[in-house]
Amino acid sequence: MKKTIALLLFTSILLAGCGGNTESSTDSTQTVETNQSSKLSSSTRTQSTASSTSNSKETSESTFAATSETKDTTEPSANEAANTNAYPYQTELPGVTVFRFRGMNVPDSVTVDPAQGNVTINNGNTASSYSMSIQNVPTREIRVFSADNNQIRTVSVNTALQIGGRLSGDGQRDFGNDTFYLFRNRNGGLSLVTPNYAGNVMPEDTDVMQEVLQ
Repeated sequence: MKKTIALLLFTSILLAGCGGNTESSTDSTQTVETNQSSKLSSSTRTQSTASSTSNSKETSESTFAATSETKDTTEPSANEAANTNAYPYQTELPGVTVFRFRGMNVPDSVTVDPAQGNVTINNGNTASSYSMSIQNVPTREIRVFSADNNQIRTVSVNTALQIGGRLSGDGQRDFGNDTFYLFRNRNGGLSLVTPNYAGNVMPEDTDVMQEVLQ
């Protein structure tokens, strides 16, 4: 009888010990799962923060690029405005342009080719070509004989054509080293100003140049 009671007690103690180990194992498993869940949540938050930072940086860079493009776009306009203020009478040729003289003892015409950088002066039966450079100069007031009525008037110019050496032709008159000017006349057309090749003026008018129209 005593042996039976002792056996029952031993069995009970053994079962109680197994139950404690099972609960301990379960608690350990739950602790591991909780730690893993915490790490995953922390990693997700870190990735989200990094993504937000990256997106913010990209947005900032895009804004900077857009601002730079806007600045690049507006700068040429500012430069053009400054150029207009510095040379209010600046004149540009649309391409090859022919100006025709009127009167006696003057060339027949002057053909200006800005792309090739030369002028061709037709004088009677001969034609001579010269090198040419176009440049802006400070505003100058020049007296000219008007092309339509030969009356003297004063015009303002900023665009000068400096005639260089002869390139071709064998005309007797040499127009090299002369300076021509361009301006917009009162009718909106282009006028070329050349030295007064006709001559025959009063001493007080030797500075007066000649207006030539297209």
